[in-house]
Amino acid sequence: GRVDAREDVPKLVATEIEVFEPGDTGLQTLRVRLPTHGLRDDSVDELKNLLQRHPGDSEVLLELGPTTVLRLPEQFSVDAQNGLVAELREMLGADSVIV
Repeated sequence: GRVDAREDVPKLVATEIEVFEPGDTGLQTLRVRLPTHGLRDDSVDELKNLLQRHPGDSEVLLELGPTTVLRLPEQFSVDAQNGLVAELREMLGADSVIV
């Protein structure tokens, strides 16, 4: 595009236009439900190590009870397609992961 400033009010003139077509990028958000009681430090360390062993582009959200959701930093983004979900369900329970 270019700016046309010949008049009092500048205008943006498009020289090329592409139609945006949203599609499935393959990226998912992984929601992990953690128990609010009985969560031990070693369990948190185990979860951290598991997430770091599956690096990728999907963000991870931790649900801590019915009203608290934490978005993990980018360094904990994961590849949710590569066996991680099964490992999380084995570690935390069958209903602990939402993809």
